Amino acid sequence: MSIPGVPAAAHEAPSGRPGGRHEVRLVWHLARWEFRLITRGPAFWFAVLAAASGTVNLAVDGDFGPALVARRLGDWVLLVVPLVCLPALGALRRRDAACGIHELVQSRPVSALAAVAAKFLGGWAALTVTWLVSMTAGAAALGVVRPQVLPYWADVLRMSALLTLPCYAFVTGLALAMDGLTGRTGVVLATGALAVVGSWFLSGALLRGQLAPVFQPPNFSAVFGLDPYTGLIALNRAWSLALTAGLLALALWLLPRKVPVLTTAAGRRVTALLLVFLLAGGAVSAMPLLRAPASVMWEDQAQEWEMAQVRAAAAGSTERKSYWVRHRVETPAGPVEVYLARGSDEAAVPLAQAAARLLPHFPALRPPAGEPLRIFEGSFLRQARLEQGHLVLLPKDVATARRGGEGRADRALLRAMAEAYWADLAQIPAYVPGVVQNGEYFEYLPGLTWDGAAALYHQWVVLERVAGPEALAEELRLWESQTRDALDRDPDAFTTLHDTGAVGYASSALSVENAFTLWAAGQSLGHDRVLAALEEAAAAVPPVSLGGPLGWIPSSDEYWQVVASRLGLEVGAFTPNWR
Repeated sequence: MSIPGVPAAAHEAPSGRPGGRHEVRLVWHLARWEFRLITRGPAFWFAVLAAASGTVNLAVDGDFGPALVARRLGDWVLLVVPLVCLPALGALRRRDAACGIHELVQSRPVSALAAVAAKFLGGWAALTVTWLVSMTAGAAALGVVRPQVLPYWADVLRMSALLTLPCYAFVTGLALAMDGLTGRTGVVLATGALAVVGSWFLSGALLRGQLAPVFQPPNFSAVFGLDPYTGLIALNRAWSLALTAGLLALALWLLPRKVPVLTTAAGRRVTALLLVFLLAGGAVSAMPLLRAPASVMWEDQAQEWEMAQVRAAAAGSTERKSYWVRHRVETPAGPVEVYLARGSDEAAVPLAQAAARLLPHFPALRPPAGEPLRIFEGSFLRQARLEQGHLVLLPKDVATARRGGEGRADRALLRAMAEAYWADLAQIPAYVPGVVQNGEYFEYLPGLTWDGAAALYHQWVVLERVAGPEALAEELRLWESQTRDALDRDPDAFTTLHDTGAVGYASSALSVENAFTLWAAGQSLGHDRVLAALEEAAAAVPPVSLGGPLGWIPSSDEYWQVVASRLGLEVGAFTPNWR
């Protein structure tokens, strides 16, 4: 009886012991047969469709940096595909017994090494094909809708391969080991689901995150070498492969006992080698992961690292050329250098032109004579900041400028300039170390405290002078409608403000009351006088303490006392800025 994909020599019973080139051919034929059986089932094609569906969101999204594209595709490919295919991978031995494959294919002595290698390669190849189909579908769809992704698609492939394929090897090895141990598909599926889903939901803690074999980094930029933890991600994948070796060793030890026709001579030697690889590779990769900061703290640590890159780039260092793409734009106010992540090129000119228009209203941001104004895109900041006179934007500011539309870049840059300017003027650091509580990362945002009202007020002043009274009146109506009741306001109020292109959308809602008070004072006393009073208070009052309870930002009554005395207002006109 012939078997599709397996030559007669594979199931005849010649004398002698299999090995050498014949063994390699046998592994190839059996792996191809396993692959065909898996890919013909409905689970495989459902997995392909599920993975490829990650492209849908990208086709309608406005952000196309390589990290975002890779995350959107990676979330589906890495998490959904193994769960769909695990039942098929977990039915290998049971399916063999039900179909009589042992009697047909293994009617001659077949080594356990050949059987396990063939099943592993066939299963891993089936999972890999879902990844290839998904990435091909993504490239085809986005190439038509968003062709700007194609220049860095090779980066997306490299990143996705590093994240996905070692995890697929682990999932396949897990299915083989559990199948050899129990022969029950349900047990395999439950174990695999625990490994895959558990790694997703429990990735906040150190042992459940970086040491999880299917761990995904909290920020995909790391895989491109854009933060200091690229090496840790590679070590995690080495850890995944070490565990895979241990699972394959377990399968080589179990299967000959479950399927007596399998021979074990070569399997014993390979089992020993796999165990050595597990012990050595696991120890070498796990020890640095144990000493590294928890994955939830990566952004915390990476913020200061990124500021070091800003300082180096501003000083002319060329060591990290790949971190940003540098764009030099000539404007009437002088040259502007914009440093953007790949995929954000179209935002360079709008940002530079907006900076030239707004710079007269922020004299402290003017660069030294002969130097260009430098604007950087930050990957890890929670608010815009100044770093040695250079403006560092949030990714959403760059995304706003890239989407275009009338005044969008101006408003995004106005918010960033004002918040960075007042945080710097008041000597409040734009970054303070975060803390982890119950596996979640919390970070103080000091720029949203008592200087937030000053920044928002300043933006309204500039907006009136640049866009006119009618635009400012509409802006004030928008803010009032979104923040009328601070206690019962829409939790997505500031998302709404951002989407509508409002200035100051990142400011705290409770600072808005003080901003309106300042606006009323400016209308009667003059906005320049109010701005001068705010600057005097910022210079006279020490930075506010950030030692309050978690989730609370302390107010500074002293600051508002100075402002009130300079303007002749009642201190009670200003409300404490507790969040």
